[in-house]
Amino acid sequence: DIIKPVYETVNIYNTYEDFLDSAKIFTLEQRYLLAIIWYFIEVNNGGHYQFFNNSTGIVWEDTVKGFELFGMKEHAANFKNILAYFGGTISFVREERTELLAQMEEEYGDDFYEKLEQADNFVYDYDGNENELNFIKKYPEKFIFQGSANKS
Repeated sequence: DIIKPVYETVNIYNTYEDFLDSAKIFTLEQRYLLAIIWYFIEVNNGGHYQFFNNSTGIVWEDTVKGFELFGMKEHAANFKNILAYFGGTISFVREERTELLAQMEEEYGDDFYEKLEQADNFVYDYDGNENELNFIKKYPEKFIFQGSANKS
């Protein structure tokens, strides 16, 4: 319920500028929470490969920043470890991420998949949302939304 207006409004399907524009009515904390939620949904469904390959990959930077802000240091480190494999950053453009994934597959083969699997397994072992809830309880004013949300 806390994230529903953000989830229904923020546009992850077009450009990064569209994403930022659609999120500007929300707090940075709300945006980071949305990114973390998208990350867990995608990684738990199909791994980091799916997260990066789908439209949700556009929130990768917010995910890292959200992990850090919410005190999820181990998750931030796990994710940064994958990002390091890509040189520390990855495109916000879906097609470019898809090309990079294909390039990594071709160049590194099984090593690439093993790296992803190791990071995936770390996420699979996280069963809860206590860090996120603790942060929300500590800073409830950051998660109040007044107004009407628009579906993207």
